[in-house]
Amino acid sequence: MEASDPMISGLLVDEMLAKLGRFLRIAGYQVLMPKGLPDRDLAEISISRSLLIVTRDRNLANMKDVRAVRIVSDTVGHQVEELASSPLLKTAPRGPSRCPLCGSVLFTVREDDDGWADLIRDLPEGVRASQKELYPCSGCGKLYWRGSHWKKLMAVLEPLGFTPHVSREPANVDGSGREGPTR
Repeated sequence: MEASDPMISGLLVDEMLAKLGRFLRIAGYQVLMPKGLPDRDLAEISISRSLLIVTRDRNLANMKDVRAVRIVSDTVGHQVEELASSPLLKTAPRGPSRCPLCGSVLFTVREDDDGWADLIRDLPEGVRASQKELYPCSGCGKLYWRGSHWKKLMAVLEPLGFTPHVSREPANVDGSGREGPTR
């Protein structure tokens, strides 16, 4: 990338790499994951919104005027490694961890906070007994915690420098918790 290029504002991950896109949201990237659009439309979106395209599609990655990282691996761990080695990714902003489903910011609720009892009420007994923090999504309201899935995710992300950060307060930039590209 040349110094005159505009900064990358987020990532556009094609639907072939949806699992990678969800990992990147948790790592704090603003990720747009449109479905069913032709390459030309994806390229136009990426150019107009200054998004880095993350794709397995050679034709899309080589389109004129797009900034793209082409991923060749089939496994998400190797895909994260490929992406982490790209100098283009270093120009993409990272923030707090995001919901892997909707892309809104996650925030922390601790067991001594107001509202804890309401959040934990419908969770399985094992989760209620073991968790001291929960991470609600500021957009869709889905609830996350540090269980076995979290450990597997961290095993992939942390060795490559992607340490998730969860805000103490919900971010509501536009009233939805979304700060940038999401779907």
